[in-house]
Amino acid sequence: MMVSETLNLFKQKKLTFLLFIFIAFFIFLTVIVLMMYSKKNKIANSLKLSNKKFELLMIESNHRIKNNLQMILSMVDYSSDNEDEQQTKTLNKISSKIQTVGVLHKHLYADVHNQFVNIDTYFNEIIYLYREMNATNLVIKSSIIPIKIESERIVYFGLILNELLANTVEHHKADVKNVTIEITALKGQFQFLYTDGSPHLNANKVNKGGILLHQLMERIKAVNLTIDTHTGTYKFLFKDV
Repeated sequence: MMVSETLNLFKQKKLTFLLFIFIAFFIFLTVIVLMMYSKKNKIANSLKLSNKKFELLMIESNHRIKNNLQMILSMVDYSSDNEDEQQTKTLNKISSKIQTVGVLHKHLYADVHNQFVNIDTYFNEIIYLYREMNATNLVIKSSIIPIKIESERIVYFGLILNELLANTVEHHKADVKNVTIEITALKGQFQFLYTDGSPHLNANKVNKGGILLHQLMERIKAVNLTIDTHTGTYKFLFKDV
């Protein structure tokens, strides 16, 4: 009887000890989880604060850039009033490039998280600017599918379009200049097409305009560039990433 009671007492002590170990381990895990949760909250709050500061910084930065571009644009426009025709053309080309960058910053200022910009929206605003500047002698037909392009990259697309439109306005001899702009899907890629139906005999020559255009093409990783110098047609392929 004494042996049986001793065994029962031993088992009870063993169970009590195991229960104590389990409770201690449970408390230890609970403390660890609470510490991790508290640390996670602190990190989350810190990231939230940092993100807010970043948003304010980006908004202020884009606002300043937008204002500075507008100021430079006003200075260029003012300077063109007192220049001859050739200098006015040069200043107008500079002005259009500034506006092309300014349009992008308008989108970035509107939404600080806007990492991507729709190319159709961006191109249509540039086209609108050229229509406004050349209301009587420039007709632009466009068909551009919506593609999201990284904001750091899309400005180069805008500068390519600006360069082509500026060349048409400056060199096309017709009284009314007809331009077609298309971006279409093609076998997992996208095709850009620009044509104004006029000779571009200097398109393949090494000059400032040609060098700039090819450098911009490299920036957007364009491939299979073809230029028809007799019809002023430019084609190339690109991907959205």
